[in-house]
Amino acid sequence: MKKYLFSILLLLLCVTNSNAQQKVYIHLNDGTILDYYAWEIDSIKFALDTPPLLTPPDDLTAVDLGLSVKWANYNLGANSITEKGNLVGWGDISGRNHATNLKYFPVENPSGHIVADTYDIARKMWGDSWRLPTESEIQELIDNCIWTWETVDEVDGFRVTGKNDGSNSIFLPVTGKRNGETISEDAQGFYWSGMLDLDNTRCAKALNFTKEDEKKIIIALERYLGFAIRPVFGDYRLPVSLTLNGAENISYKSCVLSGAFGGDYNKFDITSFGICFAKSEDELTVEASSTKRVDASPTSDSFSFSIDNLEEGATYYYKAFAQVDGSYVYSDVLSFTLKTRYVDLGLSVKWATWNIGADNELSVGGYYGWGDATGDLNTTDNSEYAKGNTSTDISGSQYDIAHELWGSKWRLPTQSEFQELLECPREYVNDYNGSRLNGYIIHGKTGSGMEDNYIFIPQAGYKPVNTTTPNYLGETAYYWTSECQTDFVKAYYLTIYSRYAPVSSSEKSTHFPIRPVYDEKSSGTTPGGGETPGGGETPGGGETPGGGETPGGDTTMKVGTAVDLGLSVNWSSINVGAQSSSDYGNYYAWGETEPKDSYTFDNYRLLSDTPDDLNAQESYKNIGSNISNTQYDVAHVKWGKGWRMPTEKEMLELKNNCTWEWTNGGFKVTGKNGNSIFLPATGIFNGNSVSGQPSQGRYWSADVNVYKDSYYAWARGFSLLDDPASYFMGSYIRTIGCAIRPVQDK
Repeated sequence: MKKYLFSILLLLLCVTNSNAQQKVYIHLNDGTILDYYAWEIDSIKFALDTPPLLTPPDDLTAVDLGLSVKWANYNLGANSITEKGNLVGWGDISGRNHATNLKYFPVENPSGHIVADTYDIARKMWGDSWRLPTESEIQELIDNCIWTWETVDEVDGFRVTGKNDGSNSIFLPVTGKRNGETISEDAQGFYWSGMLDLDNTRCAKALNFTKEDEKKIIIALERYLGFAIRPVFGDYRLPVSLTLNGAENISYKSCVLSGAFGGDYNKFDITSFGICFAKSEDELTVEASSTKRVDASPTSDSFSFSIDNLEEGATYYYKAFAQVDGSYVYSDVLSFTLKTRYVDLGLSVKWATWNIGADNELSVGGYYGWGDATGDLNTTDNSEYAKGNTSTDISGSQYDIAHELWGSKWRLPTQSEFQELLECPREYVNDYNGSRLNGYIIHGKTGSGMEDNYIFIPQAGYKPVNTTTPNYLGETAYYWTSECQTDFVKAYYLTIYSRYAPVSSSEKSTHFPIRPVYDEKSSGTTPGGGETPGGGETPGGGETPGGGETPGGDTTMKVGTAVDLGLSVNWSSINVGAQSSSDYGNYYAWGETEPKDSYTFDNYRLLSDTPDDLNAQESYKNIGSNISNTQYDVAHVKWGKGWRMPTEKEMLELKNNCTWEWTNGGFKVTGKNGNSIFLPATGIFNGNSVSGQPSQGRYWSADVNVYKDSYYAWARGFSLLDDPASYFMGSYIRTIGCAIRPVQDK
């Protein structure tokens, strides 16, 4: 093409100024200027100067030094181990370019590395699997071989001996360097790699060594300089790269993060991979607890992780990582923001977007009796609802189903919060967004700046006990408040109309919908709406706090360290009876303070004194609904000094406000302040043996099960499982042996 363009140029010169004596001037790099009359030039042809392949020496050998690749015993262009060979610019496959203009090496702005590429002169000249070394392969040569300065046939250089058996070696002679036409003869070695300096593309990476201090380093130097080439023999794999996709399936607590591996890599080069995520880029480390990791080679070119237990509405940063040859490769950092189940209407609290029991605003959700935290009571006996409660406001307590199911900052709304909501503009709609639901759209408070925000409250009606079909669905909007009358039989609810919303009362057994509120000011740790844990009863069912025990407890037993996790109480670093955080410690039946050789109904020490039938639930002694800080509290009795068994509420706070990571046979539990404790999977002592270690464990709380059990036969506890990794509250028979992890009030 250049030939034709030049020919056209000459023709135009002749046409535009045919009377002039046209001359062509050629400027050479050495400053020489050649000039010719136009009629003296027959034609001009541009072509690459491609020399024939250099014939490798007959004794060329790929030397095995016990490294990832084999190294040539000669430099490129040399015929003996002491010859420096060709001194070429980086990317010059002709081997003859002595220019100092970077646009010839190989292009002015190279796009990347040239290992095994068209600009790799070792591959071009010697063919087969010979090529330029990578930076990591040169570093491997430096780090994993023995380098000895010596003189061979009056040529200085390094003898590089492999560490495999010490019998194989190569000799790297000093080479000096070429700058344009000038060759320096200093006692240094310069050897190109095939790697571009990505921070400064004017330069490429090279091995440099000198006799002084026997220094050997990798350095970035201008690409037009002429250095020696010491090829390597072996297939080249592009470095592993990682790309991330945007977060998918984003909800208020979870999402899916995925990506793919890139490069010409072998899957077995990757020994582990995963995604780390955090609310700050500074916290994005592979070692962090908020990391999904697979300690194995990938089975495909892509990866995907489901991330859950995230903080509602928070923004998270994430990046992928892969471990290759002991080092980590990372992707770019991306971010996502979780959805929320609440809407800011400019009020004192934020309101849920949908009802309890629903997955979105196009569903009415469930129907619940007042104070039923389980969500499955279906009896007309009002005493079964909020059983044990003595407060007229259960918002944020153990009887508040919104708080129990959705987390610490969620709760039932009070009457005043409902009235505040209903002072906002609202409008009645039929068939909201095609859902076949009728109800009210309530907009943000006028003048709050949130006027464009809104929630939809459906006319869900209510369900009488033991019915499956709601009454007045699509006709009336009834919703429970958190408050009840002083007789504890009836509770208050609102009926929402277009212009007013009267407060009425109904028996607790009536099943109404619930629309929760999100209170950012709430810690969610005060049971019973500010009442004493246990529904206002004296701890221990009337027992004197401390049970008469010595405040110092058992001085022969090791006491844990109080760890602040940013919660309402501090948690012990070890279990009762343990010597370390990973030690299981002792097992105790609920309410007992001494370990036993077996755990059965017959040897349980807290049975009724005069049971009618030893196999009946009535046989269990009522020692109170909460035994924390009583004579039945083993942590209080054995450790003293403010230690006690945790309440169910405090266990739920630990569950909902910390990060949980299964590791080494238990859960590492990390608070938002970065402090952590370890809960080992202790197993369960039932009968004459312990089972479940180290894949499951159970810890007693101080609370008896009060929802459906009038016989006090069951108590609340915390269970750990490793497959799938999970942690949850449950009710368990009091006679089994479980571990105790104490807490201490701040």
